Amino acid sequence: MNECSDVLVKIDGSCNGEGDVADDMPAHIWNLLVDYCREQLGIMQGNYHYLLLRNIEF
Repeated sequence: MNECSDVLVKIDGSCNGEGDVADDMPAHIWNLLVDYCREQLGIMQGNYHYLLLRNIEF
């Protein structure tokens, strides 16, 4: 059984690539999350997008 923790990711609302795990996460995954926020949630000033990455087994 592969057990992984859920991860809460905080991305700067300006979607410029800054966030709480930007330096810890592989760049291609981080860029995918930032692009998702930009396209689906939009750009906002002074706030953050919070993404919960869940480990779900089917």
